[in-house]
Amino acid sequence: MNDSVNRDDSVAPNDSVAPNDSVAPNDDESQETETAGRLALAIGRLNRRMITGGTGLSHGLLSALSSLVKLGPLRLGDLAAQERVAAATVTRIVASLEGKGLATRTADPTDGRSFVIDATVAGTELILRARSARAELIAHLMQSLDASDADVLRDALPVLEKLVTAELGAGGNPAEHSHVQVGGDLR
Repeated sequence: MNDSVNRDDSVAPNDSVAPNDSVAPNDDESQETETAGRLALAIGRLNRRMITGGTGLSHGLLSALSSLVKLGPLRLGDLAAQERVAAATVTRIVASLEGKGLATRTADPTDGRSFVIDATVAGTELILRARSARAELIAHLMQSLDASDADVLRDALPVLEKLVTAELGAGGNPAEHSHVQVGGDLR
């Protein structure tokens, strides 16, 4: 074996490793894949613990409503783009939000042929309560961390926030990743 290769001997035999054991553990691509898998698993598990903040709304409804609260009135197409969903999907989401009194549809002041969707006062209040509930849950969970781990998590936040807005890049078709929820934070 090449002596110049940097080895990570910190992984105990029973710790999680990359799913493909045939790839050398010091291979950069393998380490990136393993890190991505572990990050996806950790975020997924954490998200399930705080999924809707006690709102009773599905993740899709909550995400769209959160976008409306954060960004203000949006055209249907702009909301679909923000949520990274098809126009038909966002149409159903908006109809459900309207039916629950959480969003309204009004004529677009710049184009009378179109309309904009906005959160109602009740929708805004619901998002604020959900944000608070989620933040309280995370704060409670963070109490179990020692100071060093809390610092690492705090230092990682800017990088995690970049991932939230990152595009898939060239050749990355979001439709191929439809099982992955890209949007949905409570901003």
